Amino acid sequence: MKIRSIAYSKINLFLKVTGKRPDGYHEILSFFLPLTSPADNIVLTVDDLTVLFGIEIICRDKKVPTDETNICHKAAVRYAAMTGLPAKWRIEIDKKIPVAAGMGGGSSDAAAVLQMLQKHYKQLPLPVLTRAALHVGADVPFFMESRPAIASGIGERLEFLTGVLPEIPVVLVNPGFPVSAQWAYDNMDPALTGPADKDRFNALTSAVRAGNFKTCAGLLHNDLAPAVIRKFPILQILKDRLLTHGALGAEMTGSGPTVFAICSDFTYAEKVAAAMRQEFPEMDVFVSGKNLS
Repeated sequence: MKIRSIAYSKINLFLKVTGKRPDGYHEILSFFLPLTSPADNIVLTVDDLTVLFGIEIICRDKKVPTDETNICHKAAVRYAAMTGLPAKWRIEIDKKIPVAAGMGGGSSDAAAVLQMLQKHYKQLPLPVLTRAALHVGADVPFFMESRPAIASGIGERLEFLTGVLPEIPVVLVNPGFPVSAQWAYDNMDPALTGPADKDRFNALTSAVRAGNFKTCAGLLHNDLAPAVIRKFPILQILKDRLLTHGALGAEMTGSGPTVFAICSDFTYAEKVAAAMRQEFPEMDVFVSGKNLS
């Protein structure tokens, strides 16, 4: 039996590192915005005699591991351990979200696996399933919901925004190389760590709710960006070119290296994307904005 799911991506409109815990994890305040594009397609095979033992990961993207280090493998192992079910599943990943791009692709894939297993077996109460997601990765609980959210703690404390939010016209440019999240956190300027500017964050949240894209674009923030941009100056060039082509504001998402821009409307976003594709034909350029609210 095959079960299918779509794993959505996300961007961080705001990412402030507020502290570092004794265990090495960083505390953050962030605005997570899920996007319908790019998205991965996940197929889970259950109750199939061709899967005799173990967890099989299949992915054509060579940058995605297919052994026990794959986060989907970890999610399946966790579900099996918490339910006592034999771990005999095949997981096929059609990868569209760039790998190590700051868009949460791995975490989203893992969330999809947990949701599909739960849909089929119905073994875990929701609070237990949420704890299982957190055990797999800090961002995985967010993708169990995939709704705009304010994230704090290490990203696991989530306040999901209610109501239908305006769709924000977003252009994303991925330069085609990975950036390790650990590297980005380890190399950020320690002087940036501290309390968030709550007025700025609240103004951003209000602008998102109101669909005021110009104000929203002016309030984008990412503490991880300076260090990553110093290592990869092309990211600053991409930000500058997005603005030159007419975007309202641009920033790096997550630990990078994907850069995104907010535009005045979707028609203009398509024009900006077309200009970026012509200028940087070797890079992946997406237009998104469906925020799943």
